[in-house]
Amino acid sequence: MCDNIIETRERLHGEVRRQWLFCSVDAGGEALAKKFAGSFGTKIIISHKQRDYSTTNKVESISILTAEPIAGKTVWIIDDMIDTGDSMCKLVHELARYSPASINIAIVHAVFSPPAMERIGELCDRKLIGTLLVSDTVACTQQFLQKLPCVRVVSSTRLAAEIIYRLHAELALSPLLAQFNADDYLKENRPLEA
Repeated sequence: MCDNIIETRERLHGEVRRQWLFCSVDAGGEALAKKFAGSFGTKIIISHKQRDYSTTNKVESISILTAEPIAGKTVWIIDDMIDTGDSMCKLVHELARYSPASINIAIVHAVFSPPAMERIGELCDRKLIGTLLVSDTVACTQQFLQKLPCVRVVSSTRLAAEIIYRLHAELALSPLLAQFNADDYLKENRPLEA
């Protein structure tokens, strides 16, 4: 996210910390949203979904829990995985009712089982989402990327190589598990612009 979206400390301090909100996809994802908010110095939104457990991957309703105003803010929905996209689509539609400036999604593992392409495509076509940021841990077909121009794939190669190196060299993995700090990361990689 720092390398592909934020890019500078100026943007982190000037825009991200004042205008961004991180949203959990459900109550179970609250801890992940809190980690992102802590890493980037923002606030969170928590969504609560009611599932229909008689049907696989079916969400009945979603409620938004926040004291933070959403109108005019940039919302990033954070989750570890997206499968059929049902929960995500319902959450995007619910968040859109609050008039954010934009809704974006960041996912680690983009499985995209059918009918995810159609569901996400509808969100992109209707401009309900700006960016869908995914890692390359699950391959996105060229057809999928052409149909969904809002999808941006981020490489996990550097992190995977670091993990393999540390395991092979018998070095601790704990530095890779420490709380990420966007300001420190951008300070090391890019100076604050004047």
